[in-house]
Amino acid sequence: MMHLNKPWRLTHEKIASMDHDPLLFGSDHRAGSSISFQNSLEQCIVLRHDITLPNFASPDDEIHGARSFVNRATFPTPASFHFRNGSHAREVIMSQLSTNEDTAPSPPTVDRIRIGSIIAFALILALLGLLAWGLRKVQAGPRDTGVAPDFTITGFDGRTVTLSQLRGQVVIINFWASWCLPCREEAAYLEETWREYEGQGVVFIGVDWVDTEKEARAYIDEFDITYINGPDIGTRVAQAYNIQGVPETFFVAKNGELRGVHIGPLQFPQLHEKIEELLAEVYP
Repeated sequence: MMHLNKPWRLTHEKIASMDHDPLLFGSDHRAGSSISFQNSLEQCIVLRHDITLPNFASPDDEIHGARSFVNRATFPTPASFHFRNGSHAREVIMSQLSTNEDTAPSPPTVDRIRIGSIIAFALILALLGLLAWGLRKVQAGPRDTGVAPDFTITGFDGRTVTLSQLRGQVVIINFWASWCLPCREEAAYLEETWREYEGQGVVFIGVDWVDTEKEARAYIDEFDITYINGPDIGTRVAQAYNIQGVPETFFVAKNGELRGVHIGPLQFPQLHEKIEELLAEVYP
């Protein structure tokens, strides 16, 4: 018994050259009696692995059809090739055959398909988780209660301030950007209020959000802003306060707790009223 691991091609001429081999087809074989070939045979017989080569010298077996006649035959696929006379027949066939490599792309293996599916599923879950997290933050809105998240910011003028070091004072934290039109509406009012309360236990901190330094400095110069303003590098401060946009202004009491947030541009006398309220708080 012989197994072929590659596809093979047996041509009409090669079959004809083996027609008189007694070891292949039997000692009683005569040309044209046990097996005949038509001159009109134009196509070759393609024998692939796991296809049984008929024993042309034996009678029909109702599986292969007429064993004694080959004419564009197509054979079913039992387990292996069978030869009447093992070694010599095997040598004859092997010497007459040429390989016919199958160029069709092999289908992906089950393992590769499974790994690809797992990776795709994991990416989808990660994306859904990120969307859910973002949606939850948006629905939660800006942080307006509890202890104000601590941060340190360095102003464009080089001054540095840390929120936790301002306990005992009222702190106004204003998020803005030079490209923000509503921010321009409140800029003058913020500066005027700061100058009014400067030295009275009130501190203003401007946090420049998603901006360029050149444009931010031009904005500060345009409105002659004198309280500390610095860039929110990496938007860390904005994320801590969960801002939804600009402008937004957070109010921090003297004990370091948040006392609300104002979304949108401030107008007189909103800021004055809030500062007076916070200054009036009494702590034991």
